[in-house]
Amino acid sequence: MSPDVTDRPRLLDAHDRLILAELARNARLPSQTIANRIGLSRSAVTLRIQRMEQDGTISGYTLKRVPPPRDFISILMIQRRDRLRGSDVLSFLRATAEVRGCWVLSGELDILAIVRAATQERVGEIWRNLARLSGARDTVTAMALETVVALD
Repeated sequence: MSPDVTDRPRLLDAHDRLILAELARNARLPSQTIANRIGLSRSAVTLRIQRMEQDGTISGYTLKRVPPPRDFISILMIQRRDRLRGSDVLSFLRATAEVRGCWVLSGELDILAIVRAATQERVGEIWRNLARLSGARDTVTAMALETVVALD
């Protein structure tokens, strides 16, 4: 007795392979977008996807979590030359995207800034740019070794 035709795996044609390639790049693409890219109608793409799901060619859509990049957190403690006239330092800190928090303090060091950058080199660049400002007298920098309580 010969096997039933439905028991054989279905061969994928060129359009099926194009659909699979689009879904492999982005499994959330709308059928219309795939249809526009491969030259079929939306309903034809939808039917082909349903058929490939039924025959096991497409067995699921999965989310692959990518770990977030490791940020370098640095604490900058800054002493300005003149607290009343050191606005260039505050302006620089406000304009720097990596500055996640900034506080004016009492005491010898009068500004505390938290910097979160993608690389140590970027932390260094921020520090060098800050040190060039006329309002900055001294800067103490510390790199965070471990996060115990995270900022928002």
